[in-house]
Amino acid sequence: MSEGNIHSAPCTINSNEGLVWGAAAAGRSNGTSGVLVYKIKEQKKSLDYLWNVPYERKNSLNSWSCEFML
Repeated sequence: MSEGNIHSAPCTINSNEGLVWGAAAAGRSNGTSGVLVYKIKEQKKSLDYLWNVPYERKNSLNSWSCEFML
């Protein structure tokens, strides 16, 4: 696994608020991939988001998955 960069520390998103987030290959030789986990305190659940945006897309495609976990 290669090193990554963290843009900012964890933050709180209150009820009735939103968050915009995106990922894209930035022309580097490694693309981007990762995992985000949002904890939902009121429901004691989490929202897990996984993505993969490879630099070279000849043999693979962009992919993502989003699931609620109890």
